Amino acid sequence: MKYKHIICSGDSYTAGHELAADQLIPEYFDYAVPAYICYEIDNGQPHDVYSDLKKSHDELKRRLVDLERAQDKEASTSYWNISKQRAWPGKLQSLTGIAVSNVGHFGISNHEIAYRLLETATHALDNYSPSDIICFMMISNPVRFGTPQHNSAYGGEYDYQSFAPWYEFMPEKIKSWARRIMEDYNDYDYLYESYINVLAVKAHLTKLGIETIILDSGLWNKFGIEYSHPTKQNRFKLFSEILEIQLDPLTKVGFEKGFKKLPGGHMEKSLHDLYAEMIVETFLK
Repeated sequence: MKYKHIICSGDSYTAGHELAADQLIPEYFDYAVPAYICYEIDNGQPHDVYSDLKKSHDELKRRLVDLERAQDKEASTSYWNISKQRAWPGKLQSLTGIAVSNVGHFGISNHEIAYRLLETATHALDNYSPSDIICFMMISNPVRFGTPQHNSAYGGEYDYQSFAPWYEFMPEKIKSWARRIMEDYNDYDYLYESYINVLAVKAHLTKLGIETIILDSGLWNKFGIEYSHPTKQNRFKLFSEILEIQLDPLTKVGFEKGFKKLPGGHMEKSLHDLYAEMIVETFLK
């Protein structure tokens, strides 16, 4: 195997959100429901056993978020490390024996996904040659947007902050900027800016000689299906083709193969294991 270092960036599907929920709510995974049945229930088709489990999802999701927020720094770090170990990048490491840097984080935008990958790959060049590195960028919903943020209370380790129309806009001085985007942008504006950020980082890393693969969590594809500008559907398809998104979206694989959806909407660990196997077979043999 020619690679010596793997870097993965993405949102909650890369960070493994919900995959360590049993550490906080032991019975959490007992409420998982096959994704296709969740779809049928949401569309009014009852299921004797699963309908009752599905009713518990919103409450379990709220409990999990509250418990996650209540953790101190040490407990939170341990919790998210377990989450990442159970996600597809963690499985990549166990399958290949190659060191994996997983810089995924729940709720982040494609702007931040690309930025985290760029920064991490740039620093990795201090220890590896470009041909030793392979990067996987699992893109998300284009409606999320991001910006550099040097307020340590909000910017995190990457000095970057992501938003979406349903987020709370903090700190105070960011509100006017974020609200202008939310109020002025249409779907194409979100798509275009998301696309440009992802494409630029892929082109930059490729130019350096670093193999860069783009994957879809399923949220990029979902945006395309629900795209509210039918006359610009061809633009979404063109952007996706130019990005050369590889494999089927993670959630699509889960839906088609009967994997279960967890109460917060993410997919069970066994799907992550399968997806990692697909990545190894396609790119790491």
